[in-house]
Amino acid sequence: GIGGGEGRIWCGGLVERMPRLVPLPEDWEVEKLEFQKDIEKKRDKVRKGRKDDTPWDVMLEVCRERGVFERSRVTKADKSGNRSSINRQMEKRLYLLLKRARDDEATDGQWGFPVAELREGETMRAAADRSVADTLPKVRVYTLSNCPDCVVAGRIPDSKVFLFRSYHLEGRPVVGDDIEEFVWVTKDEMAEYLPSDLYAEVCDVLVHH
Repeated sequence: GIGGGEGRIWCGGLVERMPRLVPLPEDWEVEKLEFQKDIEKKRDKVRKGRKDDTPWDVMLEVCRERGVFERSRVTKADKSGNRSSINRQMEKRLYLLLKRARDDEATDGQWGFPVAELREGETMRAAADRSVADTLPKVRVYTLSNCPDCVVAGRIPDSKVFLFRSYHLEGRPVVGDDIEEFVWVTKDEMAEYLPSDLYAEVCDVLVHH
């Protein structure tokens, strides 16, 4: 492998699904919005005229007519506890974890991330992209940077693992020869799956909400 006297180098992907719903506002945000609306009403009264509807006002009215605000934020996967579905916890960021075969050198049958050993002449980002493409051929992602977000030592003997955050674009993992199980989990839920030392290494680079 690459790395000479420093050991082998592996690269992998922290695949992230962005929130698909805007989180509900906090109580103080609601109070602030109501206060701002009261001010606007008083200003309109002073002007003795009605201002024209803005595009935002029109959009809100259409949403109300179509019942958008009344739809449940809880999905079928939330109700059933199905963590293999990407359609859960829609207000939060989710991260993809894989459980591979016990004879897999990179994970030894434990939960982890898709990883691949760096090849001669290959950039670390290219290796990270390859790790996702080879392990998850039906999943398309976008890697955010050429620089790794996290370095993990000790998970693979005489090796370092460089992890790169990437956004999920489309597709879903498929259980097969390389993957025994997979889950989409929040940052907090991830602690239920990863070994404590690995979770501590990656925790700081993950976005909480």
